[in-house]
Amino acid sequence: MYLSYITGIAPGELFHNYADYSDPNTEDYVVIVSIMKGEGRYVDEWVRHHQSIGVDKIIIYDDTPKGEPGAALPVVQPYVDQGFVEIHDATRWDGKEAFLGSNIKVKAVARGDVMTQFFFDKQQKMQIDEWHRFKAELNSNRHIWIGNVDIDEFYNPKQNKTLKQILKQARLNHARSVKVGKLEFGPNGHEMEPKQGQVRTNYLLREHTADKATGFALVSAITGMGSRCVHVYVTNSIILDAIRGSHECNNWYGEEFGGQVKYGVYYSPADELGLNHYQTKSVDECLKREARPKPDGHVVSRHCLDPKYNLCDDTILKYLSKEEYDGDRDVCTTSQGQILEASESVRKRLIEEGREHKYRTDLNLCGGSINTKGSCFVAE
Repeated sequence: MYLSYITGIAPGELFHNYADYSDPNTEDYVVIVSIMKGEGRYVDEWVRHHQSIGVDKIIIYDDTPKGEPGAALPVVQPYVDQGFVEIHDATRWDGKEAFLGSNIKVKAVARGDVMTQFFFDKQQKMQIDEWHRFKAELNSNRHIWIGNVDIDEFYNPKQNKTLKQILKQARLNHARSVKVGKLEFGPNGHEMEPKQGQVRTNYLLREHTADKATGFALVSAITGMGSRCVHVYVTNSIILDAIRGSHECNNWYGEEFGGQVKYGVYYSPADELGLNHYQTKSVDECLKREARPKPDGHVVSRHCLDPKYNLCDDTILKYLSKEEYDGDRDVCTTSQGQILEASESVRKRLIEEGREHKYRTDLNLCGGSINTKGSCFVAE
């Protein structure tokens, strides 16, 4: 992988039969890969949504420890039976990293900035494996697009364009990958997890502009994946990309290049295709999840009580069926003022009560990790 990553020569184009990029009549086949942990209660809505927007295949790596609640399979078994969803075990890579993205397992430890580039955490290892898998399935009859998202991330095509129409048009305009800005959605005034509704209906307030990105890439054009550039497949030389400003990592350049193809990367404007990132959900869930380490062992802030979530966005509601949601689909037009006022009232109250500070104090007493029930993780 590293040779193609350095040279920018895609193995799929060099060693495999692949479809003509300029052919408008060739099918575009869309695959998304995800890793989850204990999020089984959210998986059904997430799968249904991506099926409704035209995704052809979903591959889930379940990192939920055996015996703990929240596994994916009991929830999505009907989709597995249809062949739409595949479930794989991610726990086999616990505490391990892959040297150069290969099957050589090494213990996951802290490394310097230089050495860490040669080791891939289990999330990226699984993404690399799926690239290799679909590379072997290339043929002249279809284009395979592959992308990586989490269970709290929902693609949101807009402007009455389908996901496949956007990808096909990018391909015909000489793009080999598509970048999509990640728009974070906040707690929306929910202190605790709502008892009713769905993620897409309960959380409507987001930040104004994206900072990070994800997206899709043509399997035939992928040259590799950069260590710690989670979710993003590269279609260029890593050396040239670094010189140009690292366009193919997780940074978002859409405000500058929206609607343009730059170095083979198409930057989809936010009003064409977005990624709704429900990373916080309720304040309670946000604080608990913030304390759980990511696959690479790091704990990151999720901005649980940040005031930046003050733009109402209901564009994704059009993808819900009447059975799923029979409410107002223009709620941001009719009720934005009330939604913002209620959310800000809860946010200020929780700050005054020191909710975040208290939680972090409990976290320190636990030695750094609190589980989803609010009690300390037990060290193995």
